[in-house]
Amino acid sequence: MNDVPISTLQIQKIYAAAREQGIDNDALHSLVYREVSKESIRMLTKSEGIKVIKALVDTPAPAERKGMITEKQYKMILGLSHSLGWEGNLKRINGFVKKFTGVENVNWLTMRQASSVIEGLKKLEGRIKEGKIEQ
Repeated sequence: MNDVPISTLQIQKIYAAAREQGIDNDALHSLVYREVSKESIRMLTKSEGIKVIKALVDTPAPAERKGMITEKQYKMILGLSHSLGWEGNLKRINGFVKKFTGVENVNWLTMRQASSVIEGLKKLEGRIKEGKIEQ
């Protein structure tokens, strides 16, 4: 089974799951590389595709609470963490959240704070891409 190439349906499932999680293309490819050490989704085997899909589907999200961070915001923060090379490391994400907002845990953010964190992560990502700072 290890040498069987990934199916078109698996590829579609990977992209659909990434969309549902709010993970952009760069973050998706970071996740794929983290999980199976391959840069191209089309180069995956069937078993590697299963592993990537499981990683996407098993991504934890906070429960919906009125006025608090939404699932979509949480997934966006997680996706940005992958594009920054943090690979969804909650300790690193929570460290950024605490420094940026004073809140100890990403799950305790309000919607407004979560929006600010997302914008902060986007700015950090832009500064890294411009070469102004190193990862």
